[in-house]
Amino acid sequence: MILILDDDKDMTQIMGEYLTMSEDPSLSFFIKVTNPQSAIHIIKNNSFDLIITDIMMPQINGLELIKKITTYYPVTKVLCISGYSDIMMTELKAMNVAFLEKPFDQDQFINIVKKTLNS
Repeated sequence: MILILDDDKDMTQIMGEYLTMSEDPSLSFFIKVTNPQSAIHIIKNNSFDLIITDIMMPQINGLELIKKITTYYPVTKVLCISGYSDIMMTELKAMNVAFLEKPFDQDQFINIVKKTLNS
């Protein structure tokens, strides 16, 4: 299962549509969340193959969220998305976190999701 987190509801909708429209049925099981605190609660109580998160969000940034995620589930794969390609890149690379810069199209998104899941 995949968790999609972005404070922009339209962005979570787009990513959900991309996963649903992909030819891979295993990508159609996902949860969309727009609130980082809700995401933390959901992560604590569920198991995910992949967590897709924005980096720049109110209340908690994606890097802080990743640190919390890896506390609970150190083997969970994470894909960060952001419109700011230079933000926290060194830290993300050190944490072995995949990254996709906004804006992206469906092919770019599906390709990196599959690559991250298979890494």
